[in-house]
Amino acid sequence: MQINPYLPEYFPGINEILKTGIPERTQIIYTSVVKKVNNTLVVGSSTLLSLLAELQELFKNGEPPSTSLVEGMILLTAFTATKLGSYDLANELLNAAEKVRFSQRDRLDNLRSFFLISRNKKRLILFGSTKLEPDIVKAKKLLQDLNVRTKFYSALVNLATIEFYSGDAESARGLLTRAIDLFPQVGIAYFDLGLLEHSLGHKLEAARYITNAAEAEFPYKFASFLKFSMEEDPIGLQLATAA
Repeated sequence: MQINPYLPEYFPGINEILKTGIPERTQIIYTSVVKKVNNTLVVGSSTLLSLLAELQELFKNGEPPSTSLVEGMILLTAFTATKLGSYDLANELLNAAEKVRFSQRDRLDNLRSFFLISRNKKRLILFGSTKLEPDIVKAKKLLQDLNVRTKFYSALVNLATIEFYSGDAESARGLLTRAIDLFPQVGIAYFDLGLLEHSLGHKLEAARYITNAAEAEFPYKFASFLKFSMEEDPIGLQLATAA
């Protein structure tokens, strides 16, 4: 199974986690959750509970089998909690990770920024540059620093979301273009660029990017619906975050 290439920017991929001496039961759970996330399936609360139970199991008998494995489980659990809107739990896990010597720091910072944007997305869309929440200011700084240290597709796309809703369409366009150069096979940046161009009245460019998003190797799930109705304003649609 091909994993969306930007997902390992948040948590270790399956092949990477298998190298950590992962117990069989943990392997089954981890693999199952990554496949669900990769296929954009609905990840229910039972999935989150199984991840939490497995984290507890790893510590039950003293020293866990691998620091990398524990870090990977924390990242995947926090990511899943954020996707589910269980922000208190995600925040608790991220806070705990930030207090220790967490070796996967770039992933941790990337996930923290995604969490901050997700928790404040409605306010960001409603108020934009008129009222940037402290969380969004922090997320922006984390993403700017990440984009200096790394080449993370998700960091480029998520920073573009902040820039767009802050009123800087040119900066957002540049970030999304860089993301497309990095992973041209992923649809999210095309989709966001299509909505950005549409908001500026560039209908032909918008239609082209939305079509690219729908036909990419890793398509964005809403693009196929939108590409048939670009003559109308895409009411209710918003720039996507890369997660």
